[in-house]
Formats: sequence, C-alpha cells, structure tokens
Amino acid sequence: MSKCLLVKLEKRLPTRQEVMRTFFANLHASIGTRSSAEAAKITASQLITVWEHASIPTKELRNIVPMIEKNYQRYRRLVKDKHLSGVIKKKGSKLGDTHEKNREDFVNDLHELFDIAHKDALQIMTVQEDIDFYKSMKSDRKYFMDVNQRGVDKKYTAKQKRKSERLAAEIKAKERSERLKMDLMETRQLSGLSDFSVGTSSNTDGGTDDEFIVKERASVVKVDVLNDHLVTSTLARTSTSTSAGSMMVKAIVQATVSQLGLEPEEVRIVDNDKKADRLPVLVSGIRTEQLLGAPELSHGSGECIAAAVVGLLKEWELEDRVMGLVFDTTSSNSGRWGGACALIQQKLSKDLLELACRHHIYELLLWAVFDQLLGSSKTPDFMYGDYLKKQWAAIDKGQYKTLATTRGLLKFVPNADQMIKFCIDQLQTHHPRDDYKELLELMILFLGGSVPDKATYEFRKPGATSKTRWMAKALYAYKIWMFSWQLNLTDEQRDSFFKICTFLATFYVKCPVAVKAPALDLELLRSLSERKEPHLKAAFQKLTNHLWYLSERLVCFALFDESVSLAEKRNIVKAMKSREGTPDTLPRATLPHNKKVNSLKLRDFASQNSPTFFTIAKISPAFLEKDPSEWTRDADYIRGLEVVQHMLPVNDLAERGVALMKKYLCGNKLTNNEDQRQYILQVVERHRKMFDKYGGKKMK
Repeated sequence: MSKCLLVKLEKRLPTRQEVMRTFFANLHASIGTRSSAEAAKITASQLITVWEHASIPTKELRNIVPMIEKNYQRYRRLVKDKHLSGVIKKKGSKLGDTHEKNREDFVNDLHELFDIAHKDALQIMTVQEDIDFYKSMKSDRKYFMDVNQRGVDKKYTAKQKRKSERLAAEIKAKERSERLKMDLMETRQLSGLSDFSVGTSSNTDGGTDDEFIVKERASVVKVDVLNDHLVTSTLARTSTSTSAGSMMVKAIVQATVSQLGLEPEEVRIVDNDKKADRLPVLVSGIRTEQLLGAPELSHGSGECIAAAVVGLLKEWELEDRVMGLVFDTTSSNSGRWGGACALIQQKLSKDLLELACRHHIYELLLWAVFDQLLGSSKTPDFMYGDYLKKQWAAIDKGQYKTLATTRGLLKFVPNADQMIKFCIDQLQTHHPRDDYKELLELMILFLGGSVPDKATYEFRKPGATSKTRWMAKALYAYKIWMFSWQLNLTDEQRDSFFKICTFLATFYVKCPVAVKAPALDLELLRSLSERKEPHLKAAFQKLTNHLWYLSERLVCFALFDESVSLAEKRNIVKAMKSREGTPDTLPRATLPHNKKVNSLKLRDFASQNSPTFFTIAKISPAFLEKDPSEWTRDADYIRGLEVVQHMLPVNDLAERGVALMKKYLCGNKLTNNEDQRQYILQVVERHRKMFDKYGGKKMK
C-alpha cells in the first residue's frame, strides 16, 4: 500500500486496497502539508468518476469522504503501534492474538469492493446489465466493464480529469493561504485570533505517513421540524398530520403533468459554511404546480442531475406522465450526449419535449448586445451597476427622462403604443415574477406610458451587480438611461444604454410565451438579419445558435398560435406530410443553406418528424385532417390548445423553488436531516397554495 500508485481502472470497480493506494498517492502527491481529509476528498471525487462510468448511482461526496478516512484510521491503528511486531509474535498473548486477528481481518477486507453505491441503487437502476455488473463486483467480480460499449465518451472523461486537476489546484492554493496565515500569526502576533482553529499536518521522522489534526466539528443544532415553533403554526393551519409527509404528493398532483423544471442552484447549507448544489425539481401542467423536492447534488454533471430528477419522478410515480423538460441552456443540461435532458430521456426510455428557458435564451442575446456596446470585462461585477448603486442616494427619483419627454427619440420605437399595451396586459393578466414585473414597469415608463395603479412610481433600489444576473443588468440599463443626465454619463455611454433599452423594448419583452415562440423567434431572426448595427449583428449571431423553438418538433406550437395565418398553418401541415425529416430529430434548428433568412417561413422548419410533438404531448393529431378554419370548433384541437397553453417555457417555477430553498434551508437552522429538510419544503409549498389567495399582507 505504501507504494503510492495511482489507480487507473477501466474494467472493474475498485477494491478497498486500490482505493487506499490512490488515497496514499494523493496524500503524498504534493510537497507540503496536505491533510488526510483533503486527500480523501480528492480520492472520493476520483472514485465517483469511476462509478459513474459504470452507470451506478453513488452516495454524495460528503458521505464518501468519511468512509475513506475511516479506512485510513483503521490502517494507522495497526501500523502506529510501536510494539506491534513484537506483540504479534507472542503466540500465547491475548493482546497479540487480538492484533493478529485485526490485521488478518484488515488484509482480507482489502480485496472486497469499496462500496459507495446509493442505498437505493438497485431500485434506481433500470438497465439489467448494470444491476448484474454491480452484484458481481460485490461477490465474484467476474464481470467486466466494456468501456466502449457502455458509452464512456472521451470528452466527458477529459472533463472529469480537468475537474480533478482543478480541485487539486484549489487545495494547493488553500495550503499556501494557510501557510501565509500561520506566518502572519507568528511574525505579527495578531490579537483576537484565539477562536480560529487551523488544521495542520507535518512529516514525522519515524512515521509511515503524515500526521494530521482533525478540526473540531461545529456544534450542530438538531431540531425536530414537526415540533419546531417556526413550523407548528403552518401545520395547524394546513391540518397536516405528522405522518402525512411522503403521501402528500398523491393528494396534490391530480392533473396531467406536462413539464418538469430543472435549474441547479448553489446554496449555503444551514449549519456550516460549506456550499452545495441543490436542484429544485418542479412539475407544472393544467391547473397544477408542484415542488417535488430539492435534492443535494454531489456535483453538477448531467449524470448527477439526471439521476436526481428520475429518482424524484419515480418516488412520486410521475415518470409516465411527464411530457417535457424546461431548462437553462448550459452544457450540463443541454449537452447532446452527456447533458441532463438527454440522460433523463434515456433513463425513462421515452422522448420528451425540450423547452429551453425563454428567459435564458434572450438573456444570452442581451449578453451579446451588452458586450458589443459596452465592451467585455473580466471583473465579476457590472461596473455601471456599481456606479449606479453608489450614486443612488443622491439621485432625484422624480426627475427622470422618457422617450415622450426627450425630443426626437420616439421615432426609434415606432410601435411604442403597442408595446405599452402589451406590457400592461402582462402585468394585469399574467402576474409575472418580481424581476420581470419590474422590467415591464420600467419599459412602460421608458416608452412614455404610466404604470397601472401607481400614481407616483417608486423606483426600487439597485440590488445585485453580478454580471451573471442578466435580468438585473436589463433593469440597470433602464435606470441608468432614465437618470443618465444626473449621472454625468458621456454622450457615447448614454447612446449605448439607449440602444440597449430600445433592443429590450423591441425584442426582449415578449419572450415568455410558448405558443407564440416559433413565430416570435422567426420574426426576430428575420428582423436582425437585415440590420447592420454591430450590436444587432451580435444578437443575430447568438440567436442562430439557439433556435430551439424552430426545431422540427416545437415548430408545431405555431399551429396553436392565433397570430399565424390560416394559409401558413396549411403550409405547415403540408410540410409535415411531404418534407423529409433529419435522421436524428435534433432539439434545435439550424438555418437552411438554400434560403435567405429574410425569406424563411415557419413551413421551412416543419417535416415528417414534426408529428412526434403530438405523440409526446398526448394530443390527438386528428384535427390536422381538417382545414385550419375549422380547428377552433374541433374537440381535439381545443384539448391540444389547453395543453400547450399550460406549457410554460420559462424557469420561473424553478427560480421560486430556489427562493424557497434559500429561505427555509439556509435562512433558518431548523434541521440537518435531509428527509426533514424535504418535508419542510412540502409543508411550506402546500401552505402557500392554500393561503395564497389572501395575499402576504393579510396573512401577517
């Protein structure tokens, strides 16, 4: 074991001996003071990668690390006894016999599987070959893992290698930081540091490996959730019994589930400073919205996300009822081979509609426009947002500019009245999320209108300035331009923000409508293709990479869009019957090479693959045999219209789930028990549904 050989496994899952060899290699891999805890973390990460290749769900990283450390401590107890060799030779000694037995047990255990499988692995796995392979690894170990046949792709393996290297680099940086901290403490003798506990390790002359000091564990606040004063009032109002937890689902989810929302979010755990990815998984459909859970992810790979989602679907018995996935277009979600969407469909053995979040798509366009007009920056924060926050207190909020009060600007938005009407309609009928609501209000003011039910508009104080918060940047753009004369911006800066505001008013605001998505995206595509301004050309180039709603399947949304002409609907149906589809039905479209963009029609994206939309959505396509003029009186069409109107192509639900997690899992030290954490979310979610009609103010 002391040879410190790195283990490269391709055919079998590692034994205890192989894991220990890898652990020691990681422990001694760098010159310095790497602790056993850090080496165990690196080893656990590598171990998870090996098990993922076998398609076997694993425990979380935080649960695997103690297993490795426990094995290491067992080894140290045998090796560090100075009298071990002498004691063992005393055949009649009871102590010697005990040590000899412990040593033999340890050696025998080395050849067993180091089992990190999830406790419900056999129930989660659906492929019999995977189940047989896992059982073999625990017994005779005769099975082999055929890497090529099992689909381990080189790009994914390289990605995992880079992740391990990045983790090792982070640990090295931490080690350097700890050494600098110790140097400062020794040389400057700073006061007030008595509460700090720094874990260190040093090489010993006679030892076989590094000494280490385990940090004292932070005190854990353990609370019985169902008896806690923060929850009991909620339970009483909802008449929820303490035994109703896991059965609550079947009483709530009654309508057909149409889509599933996914969005991993990093949150701070309640009892320490560790960060972890949690995935709020929600379903929505006809008169249905339900949070399924918010499981913690060991890492943010597509495989890990897919396993968590499928596990929840099976737990709630919804795997046969889900029709689509709503997701941000990150590689971990949308990757063609290793993305969560592809893997979820593979695990469920069915095709789903892939509904990329409309907010996210248009945020990418906004990103391109910002970078083109204001330049890209390597700083994590939005520079102009920081400036606005600093000047906010000095700004006279009653003195702001609009298109109506600034001479010569209304001509740049010729349809301003239509946009104002659209924004007001969205505010009054759709009750959008807070940030989108604020954007609609600012847009109304910018275009020269008045916000409904607000005689005097109160501007919200600027919040987060992170560049990753693209909706926040849109809000900043309007505030900066409207107060630009008080902020002393240059004419060039003011002009850049004006162009951003007109782009938002003209294109961005209509994005969250699924039925209208194909027509809106095609209209935007054609409009941008004819523009010569650099920032609009950048937006056009970005949009061509995200034509999700012009795919062969999702273009069928246009059949339910009242703004699409009857003639074009006839042509779409004709193309669905005559035009040959692609061999693989891709989730997003590419521009045809034989047509100019400004001449493209919706029919150009339909094909013989398009009818799979109706199969997945469980909509009868019989109405397609009739003329579109008769569809509004057809029962199948009316039923289909109801289904598609409840497909929300934005991640608002998932983001509300994130807010729920942060408030009840991070803001209050209620419990560290994962089951009770999930139960808290279900109780709060049910409570909100029951009392939402009263409003927040009446409930206080």
